[in-house]
Amino acid sequence: IVPGYDSTWLYSFSNYLGLGHCDNSNSSNLRDRCLNVTIADFVDNISDISLTSNYLINGKPLIFIYTSLGGNLLTSAEWSYIWSNVRQRVTFDFYTICTTTSLLSVFDGVAPWIDVVARSMTNNALPIYNRTIAWLKLVYGPILSSNISSGRIIMGGLSVGFNDFTQSWGACQKKTIPRHPDLIRAQLDYFSLHSIRHLFVYTWDDWTESSQFEPDVTNGTQYLLLLRQSIASFYGETQNTNGDNQLVSRWMNYPQLRNCTHINVTSVPTIDISCPTTTTN
Repeated sequence: IVPGYDSTWLYSFSNYLGLGHCDNSNSSNLRDRCLNVTIADFVDNISDISLTSNYLINGKPLIFIYTSLGGNLLTSAEWSYIWSNVRQRVTFDFYTICTTTSLLSVFDGVAPWIDVVARSMTNNALPIYNRTIAWLKLVYGPILSSNISSGRIIMGGLSVGFNDFTQSWGACQKKTIPRHPDLIRAQLDYFSLHSIRHLFVYTWDDWTESSQFEPDVTNGTQYLLLLRQSIASFYGETQNTNGDNQLVSRWMNYPQLRNCTHINVTSVPTIDISCPTTTTN
């Protein structure tokens, strides 16, 4: 578990935060204002990290940043500017991990995010395992074959699946990667084959995009157990059945509602992000 920061949020909703559109279109939308806020965010986050934490690498904290490219989002040059300024303002160094492979030159490592666009470019007639391998080749192949600067790492972004409930926030663009054990097996096999030994799990509880490993009322601990057992095999560790049973017991005895179907919804979002229902005869 490491500190995380969604760098796309501010540049997508900056106008609602009183920062303008961050696009230099006029004096109310200055890009520098948003860059300075981003720098201040990182300075605050990093300054709050205790150097006695167990989550340090070579005595340095690791910061995870969700990144993306295009539109109004941060460029490689802007990231370089941000890190230069942050490092001048904090009292200790740190490592940074991004989710966009083309930004690796200005980060210490990359853990590629769930790339649904790349997956859409693969053959949907293939079995899940084979299609996942084809998908990962598109995502990791280019960077694995490139000249990676010394000291930078490629991490395996391990996902249980993806199902965008909001369909791209109301744009009605359905993007689905089935939740299936073969999806996890294929990812770990690919990482092992290419000597990718560091894993980043996507995600614990992103229910909106159905990429969560967290137990749920439908599948219980199925995927969390699969994650636990698969990672043990990946690192050559002995399976711990007792630990598996303890995990299941903790879930089954957790003191909370286990079925929410009786709850009545009394309000609806002010922005309609629903999509039309389609049926097939």
